[in-house]
Amino acid sequence: MRALTVEPGPVEARSVEFSEQAVRLAGLITQLRQLSVAPLVERAAQDLAASVVLPELDSSTEQGRTDQAATITSVLEVLAQRANTLERAAQNVQAQSTTTDVTYTPISSADAVILYARNFVPSWAGAIAIDLLPAVLVFILAITQSAIRGGREGAAVEDTLTLAELRAAMAALRDVEDTMTAPGQINPPDTPKRVAE
Repeated sequence: MRALTVEPGPVEARSVEFSEQAVRLAGLITQLRQLSVAPLVERAAQDLAASVVLPELDSSTEQGRTDQAATITSVLEVLAQRANTLERAAQNVQAQSTTTDVTYTPISSADAVILYARNFVPSWAGAIAIDLLPAVLVFILAITQSAIRGGREGAAVEDTLTLAELRAAMAALRDVEDTMTAPGQINPPDTPKRVAE
């Protein structure tokens, strides 16, 4: 193609030939860009059975040569079967419908805003929901604590007594008992006895 662009002569004839070469080159590039390996597998399967190098039979007896030939024949048959299986599988893959090629086309920011405007509201709502999630959790916790405190109202003191308060009350009770039984403690005055009638 480089020679077509620099060689002397009328440009019209060279431009036609250049266009033909350009079309051939585009087809070649398309074949090279194929993403399916099925054609490669099919060609390899066709070459698999045909590219076997047969060894020379080296047995000195007729029976040995017969056995060697039978072994080689059985190996070639199995190889041909595997090649046919691979070729059929590759042909089945090629017969399937091909997926459409996706080509990336850059667009401007304004076109992107217009094209993806419908995706804004769900994304915005999701972002706001994520931002408000801690506030919702704190609100639920406040309601729960309020309900717990409300359930304690009207209950007796012994029902709402915590373990720490119970320990403190027992310690105070022990202190009172120790104080009352300590030596040198002034005993309270005796209660007057009833005079028997």
